[in-house]
Amino acid sequence: MILSVYSGLEKYSIDIQNNITPDIIITSNTDKFFTLDSIQEQEIKGIKEILYHSKTLVEKAFFTYREKKSIAYLKGVDNNYTNINRLDTLLYKGRYFKYDRKEAIVGSVLSRKMDMSIDGNNYLNVYVPKKGKSVNVLENYFSSNIVNVSGVFLAERDFDSKYVILPIDIVRQILQLDEEYYSGVEFKLRDDQEIDIPSLKSRIHHIVGENFDIKTKREQNEFIYKIINMESFVSYFMLTLILIISMFGVIGSLSILIVEKKEHMRVLFNLGLELRDIKKIFIYEGLIILSVGFVFGTIICFIMCFLQDYYGLITLGKMSSVAYPVNWKWNNFIIVLFTVYIIGYITSYLTVNRMKMMSNTI
Repeated sequence: MILSVYSGLEKYSIDIQNNITPDIIITSNTDKFFTLDSIQEQEIKGIKEILYHSKTLVEKAFFTYREKKSIAYLKGVDNNYTNINRLDTLLYKGRYFKYDRKEAIVGSVLSRKMDMSIDGNNYLNVYVPKKGKSVNVLENYFSSNIVNVSGVFLAERDFDSKYVILPIDIVRQILQLDEEYYSGVEFKLRDDQEIDIPSLKSRIHHIVGENFDIKTKREQNEFIYKIINMESFVSYFMLTLILIISMFGVIGSLSILIVEKKEHMRVLFNLGLELRDIKKIFIYEGLIILSVGFVFGTIICFIMCFLQDYYGLITLGKMSSVAYPVNWKWNNFIIVLFTVYIIGYITSYLTVNRMKMMSNTI
């Protein structure tokens, strides 16, 4: 059950990252904004592994909403963005913005922090540094713009606290940038074919040049994947610790069984059965006890996972409607099976061989 819960959380985290992280992203490693010429764009479009691409424009900005203030990132996206990052499916208030309007969607964390509402007066003030000015005084060195908040998305805490997302043309107006400039190009790759990622990155590098960083989904979320791997080790360690503690029950059962069966052992010994064979009987008895517990535990775990997966009996929080994720995986079943029997055999073997009563009885 421990590994099923962990696998569920792992799958939930990865699914969320898949919704907000492109398969590949291009950013400049020398400038904040960059441009690609028409030949480069056509060559990128000609790469057969790429299904969609979307240009984005990101800049830090200062926001005010009524009396609340905060610093976050403006992210301008084009109409291909929802084909790459399914952010339009993660809205829990309002609607996705329209590309011909000065509208934006904000993250749930930022929305709560600034007490935003999508009803009535929902205008968000955006302040960005004027081009060619140093930042000292708000009134003189910042340009001010107003956007309408059309919706609130709920994706991942860090993402929800950082981004205000709106049409890329509106962000260009706010930043006073020419149309050909952007800060990133995001890609959705085809799912219907095997893709050689290193080869694909090399081809893109050949097109855009060496002054660009090209990162895969895993490279963009390297820290998160490290945490997931660490949690995998910790969950297995916890499982092993629980199994070791539960083995005290097996030790107790075997010890009582040896005491109760001392007359039977004497009879078997007198009939010519050697002591090591008698010990094997009790070792197998210990494994039988483990097997019964393992079978019943597996059945209970499977039923609980089924009920949680289909009926969502437990949610992630009191105010959340999202069911606590669980994921039954057969490789987890195999891992638990081998761990149980390895620890169980060692426990049974040591218990039987350290019982002086067995030798004294015979």
